[in-house]
Amino acid sequence: MVEIKLTKRPHVAGTNESLAVAKYIKQTWIDQGLDSVYMAEYQVLLSYPGSEKANFIEIISPMHGQTVFINFTSLPREQDKPFVDKKFPDAFNAYSPPGDVVGELVYANYGTESDFEELENENITITGKIVIARYGRIFRGNKVDNAAKRGAIGVILYTDPEEVAEAGTNASMVYNNTRWLPGDGMQRGSVYEEIGDPLTPRLPALKEIFRIREEEADLPDIPSQPIGYKDAKILLEYMAGLDIDKPDWQGKLGIRYRTGPGFEGRYQNHVVRMNIHNELKSRKIFNVIATIPGDIEPDRYVIVGSAHDAWGYGYVNPSSGTAQLLEISDAFSNLRKKGWSPRRTIIFCTWDASKYGQIGSTEWVEEHLAELSARAVVYINCESCIETEDFRVSASPILRDAVINASRKVPAADDGDDEDETVFKEWAERDDDHDGDDSREIGSDDNDMDGDITDDDDDIVISPLGAESDHAAFAFYAGIPSIDVHADNEDDSNFFPAENTAYDVYDYFIRFMDPDFKKSVSCAEYVSVLIRLFADKKVLPFDVDQLGAVLKSNIKKLKELKIPEILLERNITLFDNLEEAVDDFEKQTKIFNNKLKEIDENDIMATRMVNDQMMYLERIFIKPGGQSDDWFHRHLLFGPSDLDKYSDSIFSDLMDLVEEIDEIKEEEEDEKDGDDSDEGEENDIEPDEHWDEINIYLSDLLVSVRQATRFLEPFKVAYDD
Repeated sequence: MVEIKLTKRPHVAGTNESLAVAKYIKQTWIDQGLDSVYMAEYQVLLSYPGSEKANFIEIISPMHGQTVFINFTSLPREQDKPFVDKKFPDAFNAYSPPGDVVGELVYANYGTESDFEELENENITITGKIVIARYGRIFRGNKVDNAAKRGAIGVILYTDPEEVAEAGTNASMVYNNTRWLPGDGMQRGSVYEEIGDPLTPRLPALKEIFRIREEEADLPDIPSQPIGYKDAKILLEYMAGLDIDKPDWQGKLGIRYRTGPGFEGRYQNHVVRMNIHNELKSRKIFNVIATIPGDIEPDRYVIVGSAHDAWGYGYVNPSSGTAQLLEISDAFSNLRKKGWSPRRTIIFCTWDASKYGQIGSTEWVEEHLAELSARAVVYINCESCIETEDFRVSASPILRDAVINASRKVPAADDGDDEDETVFKEWAERDDDHDGDDSREIGSDDNDMDGDITDDDDDIVISPLGAESDHAAFAFYAGIPSIDVHADNEDDSNFFPAENTAYDVYDYFIRFMDPDFKKSVSCAEYVSVLIRLFADKKVLPFDVDQLGAVLKSNIKKLKELKIPEILLERNITLFDNLEEAVDDFEKQTKIFNNKLKEIDENDIMATRMVNDQMMYLERIFIKPGGQSDDWFHRHLLFGPSDLDKYSDSIFSDLMDLVEEIDEIKEEEEDEKDGDDSDEGEENDIEPDEHWDEINIYLSDLLVSVRQATRFLEPFKVAYDD
């Protein structure tokens, strides 16, 4: 079984065990008969638990030097399980700096901006304190950054039973009796907020390439450490301070959650100590690449990839996705042996150091950026699909019709007695009562080139892309239309509590995740259909009309938020021009789609021209230098919010700037009143610079929308009068 071979040992990126996995994948693809199989090597900066000393957290009495509680994360009780070997990594947060800090504890709920604002409204100071926050809602690195910029000296992260033990925390209610996480389960993960190798921004991390110094890299400033909820309860149970009477602030540890700072009762006058010994090391990582050359358009690439490194065994995540990719490549190899060849080249990839911040995929995109910009049709990310009841898809808007058409052709994993049950029907039933923010969703339109989109498509929710997986560099840095096939749950409950813990093993997979492999097969079949659509269809299955519709709906949302009025207060008058340009663009996308229906698919030159128009359309919205101080997110339309790396958003850079407007106005008022106190909080930019950034963004967007409109117009002879 492929998954077992991939998960024999813990295979953290940069280790010999991870290299062994890469070599296995390479040999598998050679045996399958794929072409140009090779390993792409990069030298990157990674982070590991200390090799000499273990990380620990303790409660101490400053007066007597007495330790009343200590958590040694190198000896987690999860390692008592027989399936854990000596090379299983200690629990840690990658890229957390080492540090020995002592301070009072403050509970910050999920550690979001709004959570810290709640504490500030209650006059609870973070400066000089250690923050404890639970996983969930936003990327863990944003939690640490939110605490650091308010003066915290350390952050403890834990998984609350509300997210990972919904049925209860008794032994009978958690693994290995159910899928829920025991109290000693600790979620490992990176707290680095950027993407790619920290020392080679904009450059591929080849060994000969220039590197910035470690102190110049944008790494976290304060130490952080994950713990399990059993130890978190000890830290939280005797906290002093406010009992914020909001359900959102109360978890399921069976205690009243108080804010602190500090303790009362049993631990009164005690403080918390974090002793972190993480190390930065330069290590080699290895992507594995293989191809099936195209027969007619070999210079057009359909790229499909999956991660192969893990924080431990990673049986569910990422190895179930890696195994699906190997099964997919084998199926295409068998088709090839029967005489089939794709019209366009298919490139299969597995990525190393994905867990550290999509490093392997980002370095490969940076190394091949010119080639990919000229030749890549689409990137399909084959994520672990079995972490929830059914898998879902996020995608670039112009890919919506292809995403839905593929779902019609694949049987649902749990079809019951209905042999005609498809993934499409499963999605439609699930989303029928959806009542979310429509401006974030990719809409639908009746103008499908194949004519097989019906009214019930309106129920299907296809979300925009976030930056949580290996599509990020393709979508946001290179502007390549992308699809992320991933797990997602209808009610946001945690179907896979063991993610990034020692419990992600074969026994957990086979008993609680996908016992009969039906979900794995369904997901692999779906990705295979997507590949065939993009590799074989003469006219690419894009729908540019969707992009126009999404832009128009989000312009409407900005107007509902009174953004034009706010901008006019600062004499920023571009919004009307932008709205007019988006209207023109939407009209042109409809004209283009109507013309597309008339094209002669046997006219090779004509199909090539319209395919190029669709394939390159998103590249127009790529700003070469990136957005403001963010070099990576070059896409003017799509990308994650600065407030949450995992978020998906349209006009994300504008929305981030707008989020800061109230703060900027308060800052301007304080300057008028002569009040320059900041309570230790960072100021990223001056007020005037902030408004300039909004103006520049709108200007870039306006120019790009107009260029995109012209790009979709019929071709004209250059010197035709």
